[in-house]
Amino acid sequence: MPIGTPAASNCTVQSTLAVSGGPESISKVTLNLDITHPYLGDLDITLESAEGTVLDISSDNGSSGDDYSDVTFDDAAGNAIMDLGPPSAPFPGNYMPEEA
Repeated sequence: MPIGTPAASNCTVQSTLAVSGGPESISKVTLNLDITHPYLGDLDITLESAEGTVLDISSDNGSSGDDYSDVTFDDAAGNAIMDLGPPSAPFPGNYMPEEA
């Protein structure tokens, strides 16, 4: 779901995806991202459950690199996103989130 971001610094962009009609609990989430941003070290990416549990997907990774391009976060992936250093951006591939 495309989301525009304001040009202002220190802003928060939030997206809500309502899930209904499924099981009462979700045991597995895989997140695929395409984010265009000129400085990945600015970004903190989290998921929050309906109950308020917050999961840190990626925070301050990528330094001055540009963009997340076809990046999939999956707790079963072999590499952790925070173990990659510059100039690895745009990080195409599968990575474990910072918290799993």
